[in-house]
Amino acid sequence: MAYKIWFYTVEGALDVAITDLALDLKIKTSYQHLSNGNAVPRFTVLSSSITIPDFGVDISLHSGLFIEFISYFKGLFRGSIHDAIVSAVQNALDNQVAQQINDAISGTGAVSGLFGIDLDWSMVSAPVVNNYELMMGVMGLFNAANQTAFVPAVPAPVMPYNNIENPSKLQVFFSSFMADSLADAAVKAVGPNIWLPSTIVPASSPIELNTESLDIFFPGMVAKYGNDSLVDLHFIADKVSDFDFNATQQTMAAHVNVSIEFWVHTDKENNKTMELAVDLDVHDLYAQFSIDLVQLKATLNITEASQGGLSIISDTIGNLTDALA
Repeated sequence: MAYKIWFYTVEGALDVAITDLALDLKIKTSYQHLSNGNAVPRFTVLSSSITIPDFGVDISLHSGLFIEFISYFKGLFRGSIHDAIVSAVQNALDNQVAQQINDAISGTGAVSGLFGIDLDWSMVSAPVVNNYELMMGVMGLFNAANQTAFVPAVPAPVMPYNNIENPSKLQVFFSSFMADSLADAAVKAVGPNIWLPSTIVPASSPIELNTESLDIFFPGMVAKYGNDSLVDLHFIADKVSDFDFNATQQTMAAHVNVSIEFWVHTDKENNKTMELAVDLDVHDLYAQFSIDLVQLKATLNITEASQGGLSIISDTIGNLTDALA
């Protein structure tokens, strides 16, 4: 910023802080259709009014001795700076802010991605806006990036929705439709791929992850690998579906198809060499569970579990099909 006093031009820096401001803004919410067919919110400023008291602007001049001297007389030009700020903010509210927000929303295509999973958050109907509530329903359909979205068989709930029995002012709903969609996308994009090392089971446990304990379930494992070889488990889920939420019991349930691989440590010196001894397929594993959250510590409680069948994909032991029959 530069000031000309007599025949001198003085350059310096001007910092302005708004310490007091009143804003009256009326916004209309509607929705618009994009070229990809998705609908997204659209905002329009109906009216705006901004008020900044005369001494609601704090001006600071610095950079240079002469500028510091001029700062003692900043009250003489405070009004001009105050008017310029009010005019600029008013213009931005009336002509720029809503359009920039709408452009940013349109640019997303109503699809946002994270960890290889895209979420279609396009609107399913016009938002509800009145003197008492703001409600908005979105698609909530997940899919793995660059893949066709899986549409769950369970019907999506009608949105937007307000649960009048719940006194909460902010309500967010997560449906079975959304959970099934997210689970399918997660399996395709990330793949529930979990390793459980043999050391995860304490030595005090009656059943440990070693060949001696597992020989009860897979006869011949000790004969093949000895009775003191450690075993790591590898879980691979290829389908997670049919989520169910029970509000009365505060539980969730889901069906999973998962394969469990049993890897035996064949190098007892450093435990780095392993061999896939058994590859087990678990069909339609059902689990009902709840999650307790106490002081940011989550506890998973499984209240019911069942499976539809087992099959051996491969093994190095032999005759396991008969053992599981």
